[in-house]
Amino acid sequence: KVQTLFIIFEVGNFDKTQPFKNLIEKIKHNDGYIMDIYTLSRDDIGVHIRNAISGLSTKNIRISPMKYDVLLLEVPRHVNAPQIRPLSKEEEEQFLNDTNIVKTRLQVTHINDPGVFWTYAEIGDIVEESHLSENVGIEVLYKFVIA
Repeated sequence: KVQTLFIIFEVGNFDKTQPFKNLIEKIKHNDGYIMDIYTLSRDDIGVHIRNAISGLSTKNIRISPMKYDVLLLEVPRHVNAPQIRPLSKEEEEQFLNDTNIVKTRLQVTHINDPGVFWTYAEIGDIVEESHLSENVGIEVLYKFVIA
């Protein structure tokens, strides 16, 4: 079970780490649920806030900073748009065994990439990206999801 919370703020309001930590600590977390917290801002957050997020994130509380523009983009359903899906844990294990590749050596994609974001992939997952190609028909890429 997952609870999702969006916090919308202007970066200037949270230039300092402590007010941001205080805000996150006031959020009620229900036992048995994973809490996904998305901070939405127009500008990039600072290094101090990014470090605070790393310190506050746990197995049950996941905090992801994002810019507004991620939500403004709609992944098109056009035939030329890549189809993206996260691999299941079983598929991931099979892929890594078959290819003898360490997943951190794969090409990377960011969790807030619009194509990845809407698949509900998590940091550390492998996503499969399928493209139509004139040369090979369907080109399949595997990418490692990072923050």
